[in-house]
Amino acid sequence: TLAFIDDEPAGFALVRSVADEAELLLLAVDPSFRRRGVATALLRGIVDDGRAGGVADLHLEVRAGNDAVRLYTAHGFAKVGERRGYYRGKTGQVYDAHTYRRAL
Repeated sequence: TLAFIDDEPAGFALVRSVADEAELLLLAVDPSFRRRGVATALLRGIVDDGRAGGVADLHLEVRAGNDAVRLYTAHGFAKVGERRGYYRGKTGQVYDAHTYRRAL
C-alpha cells in the first residue's frame, strides 16, 4: 500500500495475508511527511482492506521502545507476546521484540 501527499510518495506499508490472518510486515513514512496522518491513513486502509478480504486478525512485531508502539496501541493493537533479545543494534545493543494483535 502506498501513500501520497500532493503527488509525492509519503509512505508505504507491506502486509501479507494467509487465510483469515494478516501480518503488517513494514510501515514506513518519509521523515518529511511525519506527523501529518500518513501512518494513520495507511493503518486504516490496511484494516479496511483486511475486513473486506475476510481477515479476522492483524498481527505485527515491533522493537521494544519504538515510537510506533503509541501509534499501534492508539489504533486498537494489544501486546500479545515478547521475544527477548530478538533485535541487534549496530553497536551490539540487544532489544526485545513485542508482538501485537488487533481483531478486525
